[in-house]
Amino acid sequence: MAKKRATLNQQIETFRNHGVTFIKMKESQAREFLTYNTYYYKLKSYENNYPKAATGENYQYVGLDISYLVELSLLDFALSRLVISLCSNIEHGIKTDMNRLMMDCSDTNIASKCVHRFLAIRGNFEIHDSPYTNGIQEQCQHHDYAPWHLWELLTLNDQILLYETLFQQVKHKELPGKHLLFIMRKMRNAVSHGNCLFADMSRPTTAISTSELSMPDIEVTEKAMNMCGRKPKKSKRKSSFQTALDRLVVNNYAAVLLCHLHYVNSPRALLHACDEVDRFITRVNLHREEYFGSKGINYQRNPLINSTLNALIVLSQGYIEKAQDKARSMSSNDAYHDDISSTSGLGD
Repeated sequence: MAKKRATLNQQIETFRNHGVTFIKMKESQAREFLTYNTYYYKLKSYENNYPKAATGENYQYVGLDISYLVELSLLDFALSRLVISLCSNIEHGIKTDMNRLMMDCSDTNIASKCVHRFLAIRGNFEIHDSPYTNGIQEQCQHHDYAPWHLWELLTLNDQILLYETLFQQVKHKELPGKHLLFIMRKMRNAVSHGNCLFADMSRPTTAISTSELSMPDIEVTEKAMNMCGRKPKKSKRKSSFQTALDRLVVNNYAAVLLCHLHYVNSPRALLHACDEVDRFITRVNLHREEYFGSKGINYQRNPLINSTLNALIVLSQGYIEKAQDKARSMSSNDAYHDDISSTSGLGD
């Protein structure tokens, strides 16, 4: 059945019919936000975080004001911008590390061997036409690529595969934290396409395996809790923070922070990221207790949202502490260390 577009009046009326109130934000303000700041489908998606008082077409949401949906959309945007920034640093960091691995390798043919091995694994790969890279493609006629050419041409997914290929050839062992890199890529792709991160905070994460079972990614959970100075519990009585790490958005954000901490080796970049993450914490806390927590009442307005946002804050604080330590250590030693696993918690 073809879908018909809804006018602004119809959109507002649908919100009201489903129990959404306009108390903390006036209807006129909501209309302006829907007209100039977002669109109906996106704002409505955040309703999934609220329980319904009835089923069927006459459902009503419980305790939902339009201002809460607006706040979730703004927090979603803030997290997306932060993730884009962090992932750009990570991508640059793995290219820098590949460059260092090749420079330090005693095999002068390591570059060509890496590309040959990568092509054997990957096969054909797509390169999007771009005026910024056409010159490189013209320079590499007959697909005579070097790794530094591919850094400019490959998708992030293939960049990670190229990095893994080189690391294995040089170090003769698995790339530490490679699963986290692929999780990071998924979140980076989501925000690049403008996907809603908070559309349903209860969405579970999935394991990095071929299994069809949906289960928490234990690798991320353990390393994230270590970053935050906490120990995971294997019993059913998990802490609220460990439980939140089973949720997709929390788990993926943890992977991004862990990758940034591990693969970014510039003290200046680390400290800049700390400032960005700290601003995100401040933004999350702006209305969290009032809109989703227990400010002024003796119960939480929305435990799912509040605990999810709190987990993002805990992860952010854990990252800042570790990143500042790493930046200070690198600055004081005036060197970029080869083995940073003890700082990042990723290990080998």
